[in-house]
Amino acid sequence: MKKIFLLLILSGWFIQIFAQVNWKDSSLHFTDIIWNNYSTSYIGDDKTNTALLVTAIPYNGVYDFGNGGPDRTPMDMTFTGSAYHFRSNSTTDQVLYTYDSSDVYFMAPEIFSTNANQFDFRVLQDDTITIKPWSPITSFTDRSFGLNGFRSGFAFLGGYHTKWNHFLIFELRKKNQSSLISSTTVYWQQIRPLLLSVLTTHQLNEWLLHIKRPTDTSYDAKALSNAANLEAAVKPDSNNNLSKPLILPSSEHELYFFIRGNVYRKDALEYKLTKDGDIIKTWSPNEIDNNYIWLHDLSPGKYTLTVRYRKQRHNTSSWDFEIKAAWFDTRLFKLVVGILALLFIGSLVMIWRFSILRKRALAKQAKQERLMLGLKATYSQLNPHFIFNALSSIQGLINKNDINAANRYLSVFGNLVRSSLTSSDKAFIPLSHEINTLETYLVLEQLRFNFTWTIDTDKQLSVEEIEVPPLLLQPLVENAVKHGISSLHEKGTIHVSLEKKGIDLLIQISDNGSGFDPGQPIKGYGLKLTKDRIQLLNELSADRNIIMTISSNNGKGTNIDFLFKNWLA
Repeated sequence: MKKIFLLLILSGWFIQIFAQVNWKDSSLHFTDIIWNNYSTSYIGDDKTNTALLVTAIPYNGVYDFGNGGPDRTPMDMTFTGSAYHFRSNSTTDQVLYTYDSSDVYFMAPEIFSTNANQFDFRVLQDDTITIKPWSPITSFTDRSFGLNGFRSGFAFLGGYHTKWNHFLIFELRKKNQSSLISSTTVYWQQIRPLLLSVLTTHQLNEWLLHIKRPTDTSYDAKALSNAANLEAAVKPDSNNNLSKPLILPSSEHELYFFIRGNVYRKDALEYKLTKDGDIIKTWSPNEIDNNYIWLHDLSPGKYTLTVRYRKQRHNTSSWDFEIKAAWFDTRLFKLVVGILALLFIGSLVMIWRFSILRKRALAKQAKQERLMLGLKATYSQLNPHFIFNALSSIQGLINKNDINAANRYLSVFGNLVRSSLTSSDKAFIPLSHEINTLETYLVLEQLRFNFTWTIDTDKQLSVEEIEVPPLLLQPLVENAVKHGISSLHEKGTIHVSLEKKGIDLLIQISDNGSGFDPGQPIKGYGLKLTKDRIQLLNELSADRNIIMTISSNNGKGTNIDFLFKNWLA
């Protein structure tokens, strides 16, 4: 049982090791490595033929990150549980950093196949976990392979890497000896781009001129002072933030961000740019120069520049800056201009609409005036027609020597003419006045022909408030007397009814005269004038119309209907 328990512990220990460290043994062929991308470290004089370790750490476009100060983790190996200072008695120790997650390679230039049996090596993680126990050296470079002037055929010990913020210790010794010949500690350091300075176009020109002629006394003293203090004006603080808010006037459209460190491949840097919270440039390699990022064609707004190294994309640095809008490009100005533009356009639209409405109103007024003139002309024709018929009736009474009847007729006729003249300048009169005129006319004609008549008015009708055209009904009643019942005398009857039909007014005139043949055209000057008036009145109003219908049968009288549509609305 104890053996099984110990096996489980050891299995868990190896799982922990391989979960934290990936390593490649010496079976990887060294010719597959792009050595131009690696920096090789060598402690000692290669002419002493001393067996020492050489470590190859990847550059990936950056020689020096410029973080040798407080940003770099101290390499005193004061990690939790570390025994570094107490266990190594080598005088040829290397303490190195790598900023790349890929492998670091180890070599021993003075160990060859002829003396390799005298040495062994091991690899530790964080000085507490054994990655590779003490092992013999079995891999060597080809005789044709050369590196840094080392003699060919030297020992190649493989490549290893671990997680960020962890370190590996590579140790070389002579077999079965407690002291080390050489030891290398490599720490996987996280890094983010650090800012050196920020220059505007004007500042960059001043700075370049200052560098070009630093001793030129004719150079403007103020410009020299500005150039000398450029870095101080935009120097980042200890947290790599801009020392003061970077707010630029609207005239500035370009900025140069200088990145600290020795970058020799511009694509080692990547950046993105946001404006007012929107991404205007997605993550892209730096396309201008190695150590500075040139932002150009900048418009007013609030920006954030975010920069990272290609090999550590999870660590970023961000700097905010703002380009102020010109007074004519501010939101307030645009709002005022927008409001004024809307008011101006609205005014033009209003003027245009007013012009159209005015033209329509004038056209409508002209049409109404023309129609009113036509109505007056038609109405003026009715009066002589009516008076002529009335005088003919008076003449008939006089010829019969009925002086009393002629006098009564003449008196009533005077009242009727006076009422007609009073209404002659009005387009509409109260319905009650029209009813009175009909009553007066029927009384007048009854003196001659002795017929009977009735006028029935619906009690729901407000005859004082409802208005109708004057003398619209009288010519039709006159026709009923002359052409309908004049020959019947006391047997003749005329009936007029006024009825409310919803919002319509219905007026009916009927007689028991001889009637007429509907197939023959209807004659009569009064009827023609009435039809003309109705047509003109209907043209005056699109909402209210008058519809007149006439029906008759030979020997069975005549019916005339006036339907006043929407007249009571």
